Amino acid sequence: MIRLYLLIAVISSTNVVGQVIQKEGIMNLNSPLFREAGRCYTWFKDSTVIHEMYIEYSETINDSVISHGVRIYKYSVLDLTKKRGQDYVTFSDTAKPITNYSLDPEDVSYGFYPKKHIYDKYMDSLIALSDTIVKGIVYKRLYFDLSGQGWSQRLIYYLAPLESDNIFHLSRILDSCYPAFKVSRIQFVDKLTGYSDVSSLEVIRDWLTSSEQNVIEAWKQNIDTTSLPLTSKREADRIFAQFKANN
Repeated sequence: MIRLYLLIAVISSTNVVGQVIQKEGIMNLNSPLFREAGRCYTWFKDSTVIHEMYIEYSETINDSVISHGVRIYKYSVLDLTKKRGQDYVTFSDTAKPITNYSLDPEDVSYGFYPKKHIYDKYMDSLIALSDTIVKGIVYKRLYFDLSGQGWSQRLIYYLAPLESDNIFHLSRILDSCYPAFKVSRIQFVDKLTGYSDVSSLEVIRDWLTSSEQNVIEAWKQNIDTTSLPLTSKREADRIFAQFKANN
């Protein structure tokens, strides 16, 4: 059994005039999906983005699980300006791409970096909560409730004062509505069971090592010079899955 772990952050190139923009660095999406992996990093420089994807795996013998865990599945480089992408097995400036594909203009930067989110239609129904402090940061909080037969949930958005911005967003709509703030945490609450969990987007650092820069530059050049045929994202997923199955 294999499950792919997907990012849910949004990439956007819209910024407020006069804002300090982070041009390079590493982001981490801390989410229940990725906690077993321990991290989910995205490296970026200008309009080039590299993200890592994990799989959850189980190995069995005679219906008995002998191994279970999370491991890296692939690295994907995205050129947001050219709307092109490639997938790699290893994070190295000498690695060769396995796939070469076009990015759909509607999701610009991969299927799981959506421009739109299913909760966007509830943004007009947000209710303010009192501010709260988490790890020394004062957050504004906004929430909405959803319910149906046998379920009831609340989503709480935590908006932190914005010191510098980058192209990554947990909620592009809220970030545009509150330009002096940025959503950096989203809390899910099951109102029936009391279960609660938080996803957060954090800056690991605002710079890249020389080796990381070499990888980004090499992979960006590979997009321009590759001899691999250009395919759709869907076909690239199939090609990469077949490659992994055979190697």
